[in-house]
Amino acid sequence: AVVSVQSTGYLLVLGLCYIMINCAYPPIEPCPGEGPRYGDFKCDHDRTHRVCAKLVDNSNGQCKELAWNEDKQSFWQITGQERWNWKSRICYGPNPGDSWCICMWATENLIRKVDYDNIHINYAATDV
Repeated sequence: AVVSVQSTGYLLVLGLCYIMINCAYPPIEPCPGEGPRYGDFKCDHDRTHRVCAKLVDNSNGQCKELAWNEDKQSFWQITGQERWNWKSRICYGPNPGDSWCICMWATENLIRKVDYDNIHINYAATDV
């Protein structure tokens, strides 16, 4: 097969871009506890749910809500989502863990409301 210099240059640039993107932005890890809505349990499928936040302590199967502020309020209490509390899906679902893919805009507001020491984010599984 004959490959022109121009085609070779184009392929070289594409190859370098691929390497740079994959080296600078390694694939994110699955979010442990995320439900089956995305299939691979990763926080990179829609425009907003890109933050893997640790919402429960599931060590020893206790499935206890984590405190996110000095008042010991949970994520659900702070965000006004108590009636939709899905901690059992996090702890016992098809991907048992302690985290969930939450909205990055809600995360921004959440961070403003809590002390830095109370931020529970799995950065390796977050895509922002």
